[in-house]
Amino acid sequence: IDPENNLISLHNSKIDYFVWALMNSSALINSAIPMINESGILEPLDFEIKADPTDPVSIGKALHKYGLDIVLEDRELEMNVIRDKK
Repeated sequence: IDPENNLISLHNSKIDYFVWALMNSSALINSAIPMINESGILEPLDFEIKADPTDPVSIGKALHKYGLDIVLEDRELEMNVIRDKK
């Protein structure tokens, strides 16, 4: 992920790595909205897109040429929470 040049690339890697890299990049690390892969694609991919890495809508539009998109949906989410022992 190259935020200075609005370039995002994936080379011989699974799309799960792409999702992980986006969520852990400095561009989206403070996002309160998690991202999950529901593409069904299991094999490694190669792609390069020009998109603003801070903007999921921009990334989604750039992914259209690969038949992919980023969609904002409301979901229930169970999670584990670490808190002070009472």
